[in-house]
Amino acid sequence: MRSLRRRLALALVAGFALTLVLAAGALGLDWTSPQRVTDTRPSQLTALHELAGSDGALHLVHGRLGPRPVDDRLLYQRSSRGGATWSEETILFASSAANRFLVPNFAIVADGDLVVVAFRTRGDGTSLWSRRSEDGGKHWRPKQLLDDTRLQRGIGVPALSISGETVVAAWTNRSNGRILLRRSTDGARTWSPARVMGSSDLSIECEDTLLDGLVGLAASGRVVHLAWSDGKDGACLSNALRLRTSRDGGRTWSAQRTASTGRTFGWPELTARGAHLLMTLQEPDGGFILVRSKDGGRTFTERAFAATGDRALGAADVLLPGGDVAWLVYADLGYDRDAVEDSRIRFRISDDRGKTWGPGTTVVGTTDKLRQAANLAANGARPVVVFQSGRLDGSTADIVVVRAK
Repeated sequence: MRSLRRRLALALVAGFALTLVLAAGALGLDWTSPQRVTDTRPSQLTALHELAGSDGALHLVHGRLGPRPVDDRLLYQRSSRGGATWSEETILFASSAANRFLVPNFAIVADGDLVVVAFRTRGDGTSLWSRRSEDGGKHWRPKQLLDDTRLQRGIGVPALSISGETVVAAWTNRSNGRILLRRSTDGARTWSPARVMGSSDLSIECEDTLLDGLVGLAASGRVVHLAWSDGKDGACLSNALRLRTSRDGGRTWSAQRTASTGRTFGWPELTARGAHLLMTLQEPDGGFILVRSKDGGRTFTERAFAATGDRALGAADVLLPGGDVAWLVYADLGYDRDAVEDSRIRFRISDDRGKTWGPGTTVVGTTDKLRQAANLAANGARPVVVFQSGRLDGSTADIVVVRAK
């Protein structure tokens, strides 16, 4: 059994013509060499939903934290060349006297020219904000307040979904574990009042009762799925994946369902297309599970992905890019006792919407640096992977992209 230190390290680290093109990729896509997205250090990715794609553009949000509180920045970059080149950094948030700290774990979604970001700040309390662009990331509207509390860590990690002008935001009230949701039907210009969607007893720190359901969202047309992790009496490992589904753009919701009872770190990563829904969860023993629904979130099956030898798999990002195709990407880590000895990025493809999967392909080779938070997006029919690479202490963190040619 791996030690707690090692388990916590793992928690830090996923038309017909389109189907033909990508299914052929199961035989081996040709990938570019790793390329830096930004030369400024440290540049950090902290979640699996900090990269989004729409209408031929890729949208990336990332943080630069410290070393002083006044140095915190939330940064945005876009690529109109499939990740080959990236725009200069646009600052979406800079530390101020009222909001001194940027809290890691951001969310970004895009549909057409509409791009929406969610992020948290801390000052005398904690605030959750959204910002939107209506021209594909070229210009940004002022930030909007989604939630506010005087508790320093009172707001959990946010998630977003988008379909047309309908945007949904979800998060957890960390003081009581309530899962909260707000909805916009006008492209994130205005938002509905927050509503309670459920609750979680999962603690994100094993030594206290700081509760966070680590929510996930995905939308496909009018169908929106909200998932969160649950634990028993403040446990720091989840034993239940909860799901609610809306079939009218987030106006009304199904009763809560339990999609999985696997023992995981929680924090489901979701993708949806039509009636198909895929969710990944990282296991504490060094693997991850994929939960699949082919009937719009009514019934579920799951499959485990295990590491080989003295290795461990990081959190897996998952995408249904179109047709019958599904993609998975994740870090694959080699350990020497509790220390990361080498790290690589692995990619898998399915040609039946996640029912079966081809063998893993190494798209970024082994290195003694840590690769983590592998984010996945589509550039037309080709996958793009953006991840963080650098020393374990974060002092040389770089954001890196690799692309299928």
